Amino acid sequence: MTTVATQSTASRPLRLDLTERFGAPPEKVYAAFVSPEAVPHWFGGQGYRVTSATIDARTGGRYRFDVRSPENETYTVAGTYLEVVPNRRLVFTWAWLSSGPDAAAMRVTVEFIGDGEGTLLRLTHEMFPDTGNRDNHAKGWAASFERLAVHLAA
Repeated sequence: MTTVATQSTASRPLRLDLTERFGAPPEKVYAAFVSPEAVPHWFGGQGYRVTSATIDARTGGRYRFDVRSPENETYTVAGTYLEVVPNRRLVFTWAWLSSGPDAAAMRVTVEFIGDGEGTLLRLTHEMFPDTGNRDNHAKGWAASFERLAVHLAA
C-alpha cells in the first residue's frame, strides 16, 4: 500500500492519500464498500468489529457503522453520500458521532480503477482536525484494507 500524509496549509487541508491494489474486479471491491452485509467482514482496525451497518448508497443517501473496540466500547461513524458512481467512485462525509455533537465532518473519496483483472483503489480522506487523528485513520484504513483483501479472496 502506498500512503501519503500531507500537512495542513490554508490552501491544502490535512489529508491522507492511500493506494492499494486488490486482486478482484472493481465491481466486487465496490460492492464490498456499499453492502451492509459485506462491511462487517472487513471494516475496522485490529480487534475492532462492526456490529451494525446501514448503507443507502445513492447521492444524498446515508450510511452508519457501529464499531465495537477491543475494550468493548462502541463507536459510531456516519455520513452522507455526496457522489455515487457505481463501480467507479464514492464520495461521502465522515464523522465519528461518538465524539459528540461537535465531531469534525471529514470527507472521503474512493476511486475503483480497473487494473488488469484487479482493482487499483485510491482513497483520499481529508479535512482532519489534527495530525494525530489523521495518523490514527491511516492505521485503521491500512488494517481494513488487509481484511478487505482477505474478504475479497474468499
